[in-house]
Amino acid sequence: MSSRRNFIKTSCLACAQFAGLTAVLASLQSCSSIRILEAGISGGSIDVPFSSFEPEEHLKIVRVPQQVYDILLVRQPGQTATALLLQCTHEDTRLVATNSGLYCNLHGSSFSLSGDVKAGPAIRRLKQFPVTEHTDHYTIQFNS
Repeated sequence: MSSRRNFIKTSCLACAQFAGLTAVLASLQSCSSIRILEAGISGGSIDVPFSSFEPEEHLKIVRVPQQVYDILLVRQPGQTATALLLQCTHEDTRLVATNSGLYCNLHGSSFSLSGDVKAGPAIRRLKQFPVTEHTDHYTIQFNS
């Protein structure tokens, strides 16, 4: 009887650990780092070469040294790219970008990769910049 109890206890513990590990790995996948591209503004626009993206990469943080907030460039298959200012619309805090969305560490607001509010306290969507696709690069119209 005792060995049966130990077997059940050990088996259940192993299953629980496996389930927990699977959940942790799934959550870490959405937190994988997004590469940063240092860029400059020229004539009110920022150019982002296609070559700066890895083949399966669809997100790029564009960092302009003289700007307070980064820009997230989102490439959607078969659609035009969008550029979002990584500034929370609740209290102007920098946002954290992940593969699953954008998050404010100050008060917990979250945004979709299209800039829509998923959870408050923010109520306004993120500022979006026009993006033009060329043969070898995207141009973000920064001063709009």
